[in-house]
Amino acid sequence: MIFVAFLDAAWVATTATRELRSARDSLQRGASSLVEGRIDDARAAFVLANASADRAVSAMGHPTGRIGSELPVIGDDIRAVKAIGTASELGARAGSSLVRAAQAAGWHGSTAVSLGKGGPFPLTALEAAAPDLDAAASLLGQADATLTPIGLEGLITPVRDAVASARETLGANERVVGSAAALGHLLPTFLGGEGPRRYLL
Repeated sequence: MIFVAFLDAAWVATTATRELRSARDSLQRGASSLVEGRIDDARAAFVLANASADRAVSAMGHPTGRIGSELPVIGDDIRAVKAIGTASELGARAGSSLVRAAQAAGWHGSTAVSLGKGGPFPLTALEAAAPDLDAAASLLGQADATLTPIGLEGLITPVRDAVASARETLGANERVVGSAAALGHLLPTFLGGEGPRRYLL
């Protein structure tokens, strides 16, 4: 009986670790593809990331994982790993929203967007992308909030490092996407997207 429980625990740990690594790699690949304007590749990568993260969370929901999360010492690590899986799911969904925003804006990785002389600003592109940018910012905020309650003290080194890295990445991405979403709402109106406007500067 003890041997069976050990095998169960080993399966949970191995599956969760493998799938979280796969989710991380797919998220990174999706982000790179999106920046480069390879929209189809980005979409596929984020779908894979979501599937891998979902499998990791499902593994942690196995009875062995649920029992382990209530145990002293290892319980904090197990709960942290599950939180990383949930955050990865939300991050993958945010990535899919960013793909839709890129499509709506006509982003192909080569469009130079600038304000000022010689640099027309695509207001319609910003307006078109705004709803999906909002959705992505919200999902990234939820992902960040999932990891916020996790205390790093007492976690084993690999889990502690993974949580810290995920927090840093999510925080930076949330700020960037949130700023882009705000611009998508503000600039078209401020710069005359709904008609002529004059401002005293």
